[in-house]
Amino acid sequence: MLRFHQGSWDDAASLFQSARELSSRAGDRIGEFRALEHLIVLELERDCPSAARELCGPLMELAGKLRAGSEAPFAQCLSALAAIECGVEAHTELDAALSSLRIADAKHRLAYALLRAAGGDLRSGKIDVARARGEEALGLARLLDRPSETAQAQVVLLRAATAAGDAAEAGKIAEVLQQCRLDQAAAYVRQAALDVLAAQKGGSLGNRGRRKTI
Repeated sequence: MLRFHQGSWDDAASLFQSARELSSRAGDRIGEFRALEHLIVLELERDCPSAARELCGPLMELAGKLRAGSEAPFAQCLSALAAIECGVEAHTELDAALSSLRIADAKHRLAYALLRAAGGDLRSGKIDVARARGEEALGLARLLDRPSETAQAQVVLLRAATAAGDAAEAGKIAEVLQQCRLDQAAAYVRQAALDVLAAQKGGSLGNRGRRKTI
């Protein structure tokens, strides 16, 4: 997890795979599931949805062997997210899996799934849906005191406000994002936050410049 947090994708993938194999040989299904779910999340975050999708079948099969909990709905969420990012229609499956995660009260897993789904919503122009999911994820992240998910939720909300053309709201969110504990966030989240803040600042400066010439 440390390598993942630092953004060392290849090292993290190798370690997750090793953990998966060791857990499998030991008959530790929970350990195997956790290693595999982290590996899938890693592949999604480094924009390799096809690799993630290949791993979702084994994850769902493994979830079916575990006692009832949040593992099965989270496996379904990851499978639907990977499918959508591969261009396959799976929004109905995603919504159903998110509802199941809410029932299971799996706050951390739900926050991640909501944020990943919101990113896809923004790319598809579903700004209101992305905003709603971002706000729900932000509430969960704050409740859990998770710096990465808190910052990531603010990134989603800032992108949504920018896409909606709401400069005032974008400015407010940018101020909040700047106060987030980015030094404690995962490397990829920190970079996303810095990128969106730079873009927002550039847009604001550009807007002020244009107003002066009117």
